[in-house]
Amino acid sequence: MTSRVSVSTNEGEGLIMAMRLGTALGNMREAWWMPVVSAPTSAGESERPAYLFASERARPRSIMINKKGRRFTNEAANYNVFGAAFHEQDVARFEYANLPCWFIYDQAHLDKFGFIDTHPGQPAPNWVTKAASLLELADKLGVPSGPLAKTVQD
Repeated sequence: MTSRVSVSTNEGEGLIMAMRLGTALGNMREAWWMPVVSAPTSAGESERPAYLFASERARPRSIMINKKGRRFTNEAANYNVFGAAFHEQDVARFEYANLPCWFIYDQAHLDKFGFIDTHPGQPAPNWVTKAASLLELADKLGVPSGPLAKTVQD
């Protein structure tokens, strides 16, 4: 799932108007790619909160994995390189190869750095998937456990 950090009413009308006027649209694939974490809604909220996810992704004892259970990028890469990893296509399946993805971290990471709006030493937010083992985590996320275990070991 992708999230946006713009208002929900922003649906590209400005771009549509420019297209109607015949504006050249070269390099439209480029943007300032900034990852976000999309959290579940709370009672009464109409949209999922999206948290900017910049420095958090580069901290020790954490990785990002795709639906195959594999690490697919250098989490500390600059925003342009990092964003490009999400554009990789699985042409056999007509889908993005690295979406959805998950940020995986351990208790030592949480204790030292916290997570999003949780301070170091506090428990992870209730909406974070928790597991006592990699096998259990793979099962909860629906990713293959073998590649996940190898990714973590590597």
